[in-house]
Amino acid sequence: MKKNGPAPGQGPGPSSWKSHQCCTSALVSAMMHAADRSIILYRNSSFVKYDHLGAMHSVISLSGMMHTTIMRSSGGEGWHLPSAPLIALTEGRTKMNDQDGLLQGVEGILDADNRWHVGVVRGLEEEIANSEAARKLSIMRMGELVCTDGIHCGEEESGTRVVEAPCPLLPEIEVPELPLAAWVEADSSKAGRWLDTYVAYAKERSPRTPETFHELAGLWCGSVVIARRLCVEVGIGPLFTNIYAFQLAPTTLYAKTLGLRVLEDVLMETTPHLIFASDFTVEALTSALSGIKPANFDDLRPADRELVKEGLKFAAQKGIVLDEGSQLLRMLGRDYMAGVKEMLLRLHDCPDLWKRETRSQGMILVRNAYLSILAATTFQGVRAYLKKEDFWGAGFWSRVIFVTPEAAPEYHFTTLEKIETPPVLIEDLVRLHHALGQPGGNSPASSKEVSLEKDVFEAWKAYDKALWDLMVANQVEGKLFGNYGRLSKEALKVAVILAALDWDGKGIPTVGKHHWARAFEISERWRVSLHRLLELIEVSSGGLLRDKILDILAVEQRWLTARDIARKLGYQAGSDVEAELKAMVRENAIVGKYGGSPKGGQRTWWYHLPQ
Repeated sequence: MKKNGPAPGQGPGPSSWKSHQCCTSALVSAMMHAADRSIILYRNSSFVKYDHLGAMHSVISLSGMMHTTIMRSSGGEGWHLPSAPLIALTEGRTKMNDQDGLLQGVEGILDADNRWHVGVVRGLEEEIANSEAARKLSIMRMGELVCTDGIHCGEEESGTRVVEAPCPLLPEIEVPELPLAAWVEADSSKAGRWLDTYVAYAKERSPRTPETFHELAGLWCGSVVIARRLCVEVGIGPLFTNIYAFQLAPTTLYAKTLGLRVLEDVLMETTPHLIFASDFTVEALTSALSGIKPANFDDLRPADRELVKEGLKFAAQKGIVLDEGSQLLRMLGRDYMAGVKEMLLRLHDCPDLWKRETRSQGMILVRNAYLSILAATTFQGVRAYLKKEDFWGAGFWSRVIFVTPEAAPEYHFTTLEKIETPPVLIEDLVRLHHALGQPGGNSPASSKEVSLEKDVFEAWKAYDKALWDLMVANQVEGKLFGNYGRLSKEALKVAVILAALDWDGKGIPTVGKHHWARAFEISERWRVSLHRLLELIEVSSGGLLRDKILDILAVEQRWLTARDIARKLGYQAGSDVEAELKAMVRENAIVGKYGGSPKGGQRTWWYHLPQ
């Protein structure tokens, strides 16, 4: 079945079911004529009861291969499946491995974890509330699901779930399954109205860009506008909402750059003074973060000088957008730039004071640091650096959120009509920016401590504990421990950003359970992307000659001859390498020059990555 709706965990807001009344009506009609049949709600990693004509029936819900295996191994014993179950089907379908026919007669699935489907559930409830079917049929809602007695409750088996390859460009992967205790019962569709609007607009502007990329960009936009003015006070100190993230996808097919342009347009229309230049030197960055005016300040146009002045009020609270993230990685990969990597690590933690001293600049003081970075590149552009142990060991990669496509690329062509930015996107961001307070004199704006609704802290703790347990159980590769250890904090950051974007500007923002529920869903998609990325790296490690050549050039960061590269590859003869190098030069994948070495000798061709 072709999936036309949003991906699981995404989709329109609370009223989304209204745009699918045809689907809703069809389901209601089916219920009215089959009230003696049963409805099963698919609920990830949970077991449910439902009330059907006054009798309680236990129903299994399956999550990937793990729970189908549990069911098959038990021979179906204990599972009371109705003889001809009716399972409501909307725009999505979950594939289940039912080789033994335990679910024979099941017509479809309504996924209670899918925000798109949850909207349909509400629509059904409203439409049949006063109908004949309402007296014969009970529809489960999120928050009303409970364990059945004695059936794997509290003793669930650990395992992995298989995430199928969305297209030949992306591999099938296995992701460690979270225990039931980590899941939260709350309506995530109530959170993130601004984000939903942004994703819909961005998708219209750049339809080839994955929705997960637009979603990340919208959250990152909120992070930049917050500019260190919100935090969660916890025992380890304040947790701020800055984000380091990479969007990774094959070139061209997923329109990464165009998607980032939509983000930049929104920020330039609302808070351009919070965006730092995408082309910079380390000295320029540290000077700017410390509040030093650019050297050519007096030569700038009046309007540009005003922009700089406004930016100096938020000198150390900046966002950097890089449509080619490999340029940052090349900078960090050079041995003499080791200090820059340490600087970015330290700034990620938002210190109150960070100091740097160099011979050329003297003492640099950065106060109330808050740096957010959003970069896009290809798997090829990042692969060599994912293999470098110093990037993992120093903790750089563990501070980065990776987002990869979840679906095959879809062809879209542009329109001749101008797509206007929804006014609410601009108005809400500007209102948030002013409501958070402005700096006074030489003092930065103070940070407001957000309020956590009851149970949010416990839900955060449960998620953190679940990730910890996966590491302790050796279900996670060691190099990912840093990412897993920080993932729950990133989820809480997302919850705060969602709460801020939903905030009306009165009092202080409150992180509700619905904000956490949606943040949890987003974080889990990021966890899948992390495993997909590593699988791509492993799959490609023994792959094409071209990939190996690019890896060597990325690591060496110097001009090499075909003979140099052939030796590093272990080739006895360099003819194949030389032919591939020449093809790569013709395709502008690398650059080549003809000449001698600095030490003299025979003239030959030298190769390097594009600068």
